[in-house]
Amino acid sequence: MKGRSYRLATFTSAALTIAGSVAAGQSGFVRPLDPCLGPNPSCSSACSSSSGDGLNDAWKMAGGIDLNSDGRVDAVHDLILPDAKLGRKDIYVQYDYLYLPDQGTSCTPTPDSPLNPGNPNFSTDCAPRQECLKNVCRGHTHAPSQKALDLVIDAFAAQGIALHIDHKPQAIEERLDSVVSFATPVQLAAFPECAGPGGVSFYALKDEYFDPRKMDAYHYAIFGHYSQCDESRFTGQSCFADSDCQAFDPSLTCSSDFRCSNASHCGACPAVKGIAPTSGQSGVSENGNFQGGNDFIVSLGPFMDSGGAQSITDTINAGAFMHELGHNLGLTHGGIISSSFLSGQNYKPNYMSVMNYSYNLTGIGTTPAPEAFPTTTVDPSTSYRIDYSGRILPTLNSLDLDEAAGIQGPPDSRDVAVFWSNSGSCKTYAPADGSPIDWDVRPPTNQSGQCLPYSSPGPYSDVHVVADIAASGFSSLPGANDWLNLKLAFQCSTDFPDPVLGSASESAMLQAHTVLASITEPELTFEQAAKRHLIYPQRRVNISIRPGCSEASKPIAPGQAGPITVALLGESDLDVSEVDPSSLRFGGAPPVQALIADVNHDNHPDLLLNFDMSGVRLQSSDDRAWLSGWLRNSQELVGSDSVTILSNMALVSEDCRR
Repeated sequence: MKGRSYRLATFTSAALTIAGSVAAGQSGFVRPLDPCLGPNPSCSSACSSSSGDGLNDAWKMAGGIDLNSDGRVDAVHDLILPDAKLGRKDIYVQYDYLYLPDQGTSCTPTPDSPLNPGNPNFSTDCAPRQECLKNVCRGHTHAPSQKALDLVIDAFAAQGIALHIDHKPQAIEERLDSVVSFATPVQLAAFPECAGPGGVSFYALKDEYFDPRKMDAYHYAIFGHYSQCDESRFTGQSCFADSDCQAFDPSLTCSSDFRCSNASHCGACPAVKGIAPTSGQSGVSENGNFQGGNDFIVSLGPFMDSGGAQSITDTINAGAFMHELGHNLGLTHGGIISSSFLSGQNYKPNYMSVMNYSYNLTGIGTTPAPEAFPTTTVDPSTSYRIDYSGRILPTLNSLDLDEAAGIQGPPDSRDVAVFWSNSGSCKTYAPADGSPIDWDVRPPTNQSGQCLPYSSPGPYSDVHVVADIAASGFSSLPGANDWLNLKLAFQCSTDFPDPVLGSASESAMLQAHTVLASITEPELTFEQAAKRHLIYPQRRVNISIRPGCSEASKPIAPGQAGPITVALLGESDLDVSEVDPSSLRFGGAPPVQALIADVNHDNHPDLLLNFDMSGVRLQSSDDRAWLSGWLRNSQELVGSDSVTILSNMALVSEDCRR
């Protein structure tokens, strides 16, 4: 609890002191009874914080906070601030994580079960959230790897900010419903359907696992499974009709994934900190009145449910962590908010930050060098970085776009911008270095509205273009510089005080915030991310058109009767059995048959696809044909091979007709 009481040990240790930063174990006195050495943050006192990070200069000079006002800082009675440095911005974070123990019983994978939301290791022999690994039901952990944490630490270090992460996290066993909520225990008891019978309050966990001596200096985070409300897919009971669920709980319904569902309860939950809970969200963070905060939850369980524990990459964990920490630092999905400048709109192509959903989990794409590549639905990125926005790009007006001006970024930028074409349905890539962009591009789609690989031919010179490039309906899309606008002094933010558990004010305290609801959005959900293909970067794959044909450029007569075979080649890290066959399109045509075989004899199974050439749509000028689709985990796949366009196949050899 954030009171002024502290857990005090009964043994003694050496005191700390200095003029300048210190290390634990040094001894001496520091200006006895200096109020700035005690728990009196600069934002609420006259104490100096020359770096603007909310940490008193006196704390940094002494190496910690003198909690018991004895004029010295020691590791027993006070708070040590490791490696705090005068004149440098320091941020401290403690995180703990949830884990699900192994069930340990034998199992057989049943990935084709109608109950499976997409996990390749799913088994009906295992309890909810368990995976069948080597025929044993196994649990999982939500602990981020050191590599994931280092991606975030390095991003801050590049800006001269030291992000200190407590590397002794505590493992907390997941409860029945695996939900961690910012609602208090009193609220959860009043609305038990919100988090289910096993839901737990973030503040109850914080009360147990967070040392209150850290309250004036540390952010606290929990990496958990679900946040805020019950997740519909895994309530523990399969079904085929509502009656199956209501036989044991009249409030449940049978969802489209054949699980007894509490999802409708999320809408019935009270707003917590001014935000209505959303089922399946990737996290939630304090940022009341856009002043920042110090508590947040990372909840990638819905992503794990659908792809397995191995589907959560270091980049995904790092992006989700840095995104939620960004809210604690006052950032929104569109940058910063002030009384005269609103930039909370999401999906802005001129806002390159992990706060933007377009880059939240994948990172920001980059090319090897500044490049004026065509506007395209094929991602030209060769690497991705986890970062906040470091510059204010010019405001874009979706009612008056200038194609020749593009995004107007600096000429040395290697960033790949993402915008949304075809009324927000097509993820489209463009250079951020000031090169021209085809803002009103219309990538081709198939009968299902699926966007196909396409690069728009230039030149791009239209003016006064109208296009909803952020898929938001907003016309004015201002850029934002995150790094220059971080709100580090959380100690005086609206969200800083925690509810005092067990007190009369516990329930009412979280309802006191005034929030600009019109520009406050819930966090990214698995369903949203999967639909827009935001979880993983687009992947280039190798394909072979007419694999039995010896011609370097494969003959094809689009629109003419006849078969055409395309092999999607498997690799050591590409299991073609994980491809969603229904998503595949070749020149806009769906496959009529798919089978797995090792076409190129490299001991990696390939996906052999047969198409009806009459449904293939290509231009006479095309010299490459594209296969596109996605994996069951929603990662987009694109691959191409050389082709020669013919009017008919009459003169083509037999081995090049298949």
